[in-house]
Amino acid sequence: MSTMNIIFNKDEIKKVLPHRNPFLLVDKVLDFERNKYIKTTKLIKKNDLFLKGHFPKFPVLPGVYIMEIMAQSSCFLLLKSQKKILLKDFYCLSSIEKCNLKTFVFPEQRIFIKVFIKKKIL
Repeated sequence: MSTMNIIFNKDEIKKVLPHRNPFLLVDKVLDFERNKYIKTTKLIKKNDLFLKGHFPKFPVLPGVYIMEIMAQSSCFLLLKSQKKILLKDFYCLSSIEKCNLKTFVFPEQRIFIKVFIKKKIL
């Protein structure tokens, strides 16, 4: 069984992101390079609220939640790339290009997200 190298845990993520449970969807930051990229993870638990109705006999992580995990990951990356976190309520994601969701994510599976900064707009 391999272990994950955790750069930031959930408590450290809460210090940066304004989201709170049940909508804080990033569990851990596994890799991070300021102004370049971030790799995060989320364990989908069988009792997660969004699985109760999507779909009761075939529970699967809704694609919009995958997009939100991407958005929260990118927000964390951009906020942690600042020298000082000044704009905690500033949401940073402006677009997602070429996102293809090719498989289902089921309860008790872990999803990994890697976000790269392509360009900054300010």
